[in-house]
Order: sequence, then C-alpha cells, then structure tokens
Amino acid sequence: KITWKNIGGVIDLSFFLGDSPEEASQKYHQYIGGWALPALWHLGYHQTKFWGYRNVSHLATILGNFENASIPLDVLSSDLDYMRVAKNFVLDEDNFPPHETNALFQAHRKKWVPLIDSWIPYDRSFKDFDYDKIMTVTMKDEKGNTCVGDCLLGEMYLLDYLNPNIEPIWESLLEELNSEWTLSGFWLD
Repeated sequence: KITWKNIGGVIDLSFFLGDSPEEASQKYHQYIGGWALPALWHLGYHQTKFWGYRNVSHLATILGNFENASIPLDVLSSDLDYMRVAKNFVLDEDNFPPHETNALFQAHRKKWVPLIDSWIPYDRSFKDFDYDKIMTVTMKDEKGNTCVGDCLLGEMYLLDYLNPNIEPIWESLLEELNSEWTLSGFWLD
C-alpha cells in the first residue's frame, strides 16, 4: 500500500511486476532499452601510471612486485610508453616486443589496457599510415584546410569523430594494433 500526499509537481511511476525478481528485472531492462554489463575485471583493481614504464622487463618487475606484496591487481594500464617516441599507433617493438609482452600478461593472468590518443602523428616518417585515407577524416578549418594540432609530443592531425567515414579507419588502426598486442581494451585519451 502506497499513500502519496503531493503538494505540486508531477510524478511518473512505472511498476515492473513479474513472477520472480529476475522477471521484474528483465521487464525493467526492456523498459530502459537495455545496457551492457561490464566484464567483471572492469570493476577490479587497476594500476595506472602516466609515463615511466621503460620496457617489458620493467612491466614484469611491477607485476611481480604486486604478487610478492600480495596486493590485488586485475588490470595494468599504461601511457604511450609502449609506442615509439610516444607516437600514436607506432609500436616500440624494441622495448615492448609483442610476443614477450603478450606472454607476460598471460603468465601473470592480468589484463593490459594501454593508452591510445585520438590523433595521428603529423610526422609521416614514423609509420606508413594510409595518409590519403586519414586526410579524409581530419578536422578542417572554415576554408577546408586540414587542422594540425600541437601537444607535448609534437604536431598531430586531429581526427573528426563526427565524420561518418572515420569508423572503418579507426577500426582498422585498432585491429592492426590488437593483432600485434593482445589488448584487453584501451584507454582513449
């Protein structure tokens, strides 16, 4: 029994009745349009460091230190240290060889979530990107010229995430990265 004494305003009530709590929850879920449940490790213990992971041996030491101290850890997140000269999508395979890096996280049963910036290096000498395709999805000024941004890492092409053609380009860059390193996810900066 519910008794309301209202002095003004509007109250919208929705009731979700079912033969069990699960059925009522399912009806609520349908009502709000559903949601994606995160993987359990998303809710676990995370270690994040802005700069400073030098190489795969350093990562091994950090993971080992957590285990030796009995400190729980589910996910290690890292900044652009694993990229050569911190250039987005330009992998530093000397300091973070993909096979060794993948084996390390598998051996320790941890997830790895590296940072990925939302731009493409301006300096084309770092990687053979398909710049013709990338230039179609960069931000443009009022005259239609490609915008070039600047950050502590140097000049970069700013990508236009409202452009409907960016999805396949961004997807291919992420797939290429994930084909080298088995990523649990990525931290978009």
